[in-house]
Amino acid sequence: MRGLVPSIIALTTALAVGAAPAPGRLGSIISSFRIGSLWGYYYCISRDNSYVYVIMDYQEGGGSPLKAYTPDGEFAFSSGVGSPFHFEADHSVLGDGYLAVVHWYQTMRIYDYVARTGSVVGSWAPLEKMYSYAFIPGGRYKYVVSGEYAQDYYVYRFTKEGSLVSSFSTGLGIGGLAATDKFAGRDGEYLVVAKRWYRYVYTTSGSLIASFNHYQSDTTNHGCVCGPGYPADYGTTLWYLQSVRYENDAYVFQAYLGNGVAVAPASVGKIKALYR
Repeated sequence: MRGLVPSIIALTTALAVGAAPAPGRLGSIISSFRIGSLWGYYYCISRDNSYVYVIMDYQEGGGSPLKAYTPDGEFAFSSGVGSPFHFEADHSVLGDGYLAVVHWYQTMRIYDYVARTGSVVGSWAPLEKMYSYAFIPGGRYKYVVSGEYAQDYYVYRFTKEGSLVSSFSTGLGIGGLAATDKFAGRDGEYLVVAKRWYRYVYTTSGSLIASFNHYQSDTTNHGCVCGPGYPADYGTTLWYLQSVRYENDAYVFQAYLGNGVAVAPASVGKIKALYR
């Protein structure tokens, strides 16, 4: 896989040239806002048509606040989601106003929370160990990351009813997971696997088609989700959490996925090259 990345980066950089409005290359930062200090841990982020949701796990008990922000970073409301140990969040199959969260407390389950109240309205445990989760609103599949060791982590694809469809290994270890039905202006179903400050884009069969990164010294990257861009002209974008160690701050970032408008004809051949 390592041998593929340099050429893929070159292709995806060219990809964004034909798209507008584009902030630059694929993965370029569109916006960011601060969400709090690091006396707690922020790993979970979700995004619906109204808000960006984050969950903060306290270092020493005391429950876990769920906070909602407008996409431009204004605080909207908060609720509580019980005990800590939330690994990652994403869209719930229940739609806007809900979020699904991988949670470990005695056993690992994926819980559906009501954002406004923090109430649990459903849960699901397809595997004994689960670390990341993704779902495309209105989609047919749920995606779960599970494994024992760094080289054994797999992305599992399930139907919404819970039947296993397929799986593939990324060899990347535990990281964030997001899913989108549009990437670089093309319809389909794509997965973004986040490991440290790298982002790898896969097809559902496990083919690596693109990568980009957001490296900053002394930062730590956490959960991610694909959702409506802000402004909307950017189409579906990637929203993720990143903390700055020495500033003692946590931030939400929004990154470009090449979905601004239809890609210009001159760039179509370069996009097709990603899928050969």
